[in-house]
Amino acid sequence: MDSLAREGYVQINVNELISLENERRTALGKEFLQYLSGGKVIPAEITVKLLKKVMYSGNGQDKYTLTSDFPTNID
Repeated sequence: MDSLAREGYVQINVNELISLENERRTALGKEFLQYLSGGKVIPAEITVKLLKKVMYSGNGQDKYTLTSDFPTNID
């Protein structure tokens, strides 16, 4: 992972992003919370919305790597 960081890649931790969305009480965070509070797995489509939000946020980064718990299934 260190070599990727040196090449300009940014690590994306899906679980941390979901927690941050929940803390901020965003619309997407509320959607995540509905699934989590119901004991259900968050659908990949909703997680992809979050990833797109982060990746296209305009922060100037264009290299990302996923490192945690995504996808939860291989459909």
